[in-house]
Amino acid sequence: VWNKKNKQMLPAEWRDMTILVPSRSSFAALEETLHPLFGIPVAFEKGKRYFDRGEIGDLTTAIRMLAFPDDRAAALGFLASPFSGLNMEQFARFLGPEAPSLAEVFPETAARIEELRSVARYSGLFAALVLLLKDQSFLGAYPLWNRKSALANLWKGLDLVREYENVFGNDPAGCAAYVARMAGRKGAGEESTPLGEEEDVVRVLTVHSAKGLEFPITVVMDLNNTPGGGGGRGALVPSALLGAGASRHPEAWSEKSASETGKIARFLEDVEVREEWERLFYVAATRAMDCLVLCSTCGMKEDAPSPVSGSWLSLLHPEISEDEPEQRPLRRTPREEERKQSVSVHPPVAAPRFVERMSATSYSLFRYCPAAWRMKFRQGIEMTWELPSSEEAGGADLGSLA
Repeated sequence: VWNKKNKQMLPAEWRDMTILVPSRSSFAALEETLHPLFGIPVAFEKGKRYFDRGEIGDLTTAIRMLAFPDDRAAALGFLASPFSGLNMEQFARFLGPEAPSLAEVFPETAARIEELRSVARYSGLFAALVLLLKDQSFLGAYPLWNRKSALANLWKGLDLVREYENVFGNDPAGCAAYVARMAGRKGAGEESTPLGEEEDVVRVLTVHSAKGLEFPITVVMDLNNTPGGGGGRGALVPSALLGAGASRHPEAWSEKSASETGKIARFLEDVEVREEWERLFYVAATRAMDCLVLCSTCGMKEDAPSPVSGSWLSLLHPEISEDEPEQRPLRRTPREEERKQSVSVHPPVAAPRFVERMSATSYSLFRYCPAAWRMKFRQGIEMTWELPSSEEAGGADLGSLA
């Protein structure tokens, strides 16, 4: 890949490659194949809000359980979390008004909770949470690819508790209220990442998380998927163009229960979703600086590739031929005479390159708006979509421009 700092081509490393997928549902399949089968070091980046993470919700519940011993909801939430060590069948025994006490059924778990509460009362919540997380068997409840990130987020939560106690002292109830207020704020906190910038791993993230970023080698996978979601449809279909219309009529009104207004609204909605899906594919394809790899499975129909209609794979030109099967020459063992006569010849020195390398973003801007390209890459003027006051930074707005 091209190294901008040294201005030369260097061998690619794992950190030069990034895998983009349409949604996080592809993470599990990649987790089971990349490292276990091929030994590729990989890290999954999710990009959720910090307090939306499941492990942080469990940590917040544990804080409330330690601060308020009489809070039954917090106690049940802690027992349902991986921190308690109970499975769902064991936890279900405590639901209902006539449920037995925890000390009767699981005395060890009850004694552990009392120990944590005593530590929180006399030494502070931070010391109690450190004791809670000391036994990391709870990580077994998380998938392998998510354990590093979950642990990094939990340690960040401990930092919040420690900062509170450094200012206000040992106050479990006040700390629990502080964490609850932080969780209720919009956009409070960003998810922690266990990776450094120089860690040599392949990063896997969604296309939405990659907006505004560029990578030397970009692999876009799961091209044969279509935009999902939407759920079920109600009786009324709101539309910005048609207003509110009925999606169907009662059967007693007419033989055809389907509403024409509902059909039109559904058609317009499908067109809008399809256009947004195509724009997302453009964003994914233009994240590559040096190399773009499109990788996906494809169904077969009458011995011919048949991609799903509306998928990214169906947008590719059908005349693109498949790769020919790789042919490798048979390895020949040289004779002893050939070994003695062989002479090591150094390769010639490569001539200096005169062709300037351009990233995907630079090329798109140069092709569709040379004036903007000259302002950005020759005069060094910041573009509107890259200013800090802009809602989004990077390729999304540039994709709309192109």
